[in-house]
Amino acid sequence: MPNHFHMLVKIKDEGEVLEADRLSRRRERSERFFGSAGAAAAGIVSQKFGNFFNSYAKSINLQENRVGSLFQKPFRRKMIDSESYFTRIIAYIHCNPQLHGIANDFRKYPYSSYQTIIEAKSKLLKHEAVLEWFVTIENYIDHHEYYITKKEDEKWIIE
Repeated sequence: MPNHFHMLVKIKDEGEVLEADRLSRRRERSERFFGSAGAAAAGIVSQKFGNFFNSYAKSINLQENRVGSLFQKPFRRKMIDSESYFTRIIAYIHCNPQLHGIANDFRKYPYSSYQTIIEAKSKLLKHEAVLEWFVTIENYIDHHEYYITKKEDEKWIIE
């Protein structure tokens, strides 16, 4: 997308986050700064994303010979709090370019993981976990087809 992107990220459970942080010898500082262990884990995750976005901005600035902020405002995050939301958000992320008129067909959008998940091309993506959620590749494809058809039809509904 030209002005934003979506990522679905599974955060390890609180204990795993704190253990990883402890191994990096920052847990005591994190708990002092954030308070409780739960707040420390959330703070650690936010800090990691902040570091990622700062590194990304520096890289783009260097590549494009520019300076200053790359992002207009801080990233937003939403917790996936139900199975139905998890199922919908996968299709939402993949169908977004077509729904916003950026691509004619979300399946062919080059910056999407949709096809990568089907073809199991990437070692970085947890495509097995996504496909396991939908049970079969056919269900994964069908869910996306249903989602895009439903959203396209909603554009024509006049209330």
